[in-house]
Amino acid sequence: MSDLVERFSGSLVMNHDRWRDGEGYALGLLDEATEEERAAIESLILSRAVRDWRDVEALAVLGTEAARKKLREAYESGDAAIRPALVMHAADHLTEEEACGVLLPILKEKGIHDGLTGALLVIEDFIPPR
Repeated sequence: MSDLVERFSGSLVMNHDRWRDGEGYALGLLDEATEEERAAIESLILSRAVRDWRDVEALAVLGTEAARKKLREAYESGDAAIRPALVMHAADHLTEEEACGVLLPILKEKGIHDGLTGALLVIEDFIPPR
């Protein structure tokens, strides 16, 4: 494994400071990666479950067919914790109807610990007519 892939792999490990600071994965390393390193990083991301916004963001940045498929699977799984992240980081992978279907129930029914904050952050940039 190359040094760059190892550094990226290290960024996948969550700790208290990274969580508190809202730090994502080291996606900037993708700009420096060779084709082989980028493929290795993609394999690392694809081998993981889509657990939070960091996974969604990484898949959206990768933008490959396999990454798009994994994002679609994450949307279709119906995980309420992942769906706002999909609207925030991968809205171009959703229809406007799908995005509204994610946001409206959160805005109507959820509290601060149930995704409301994420939904409010999303609608700063995504304001559908509905």
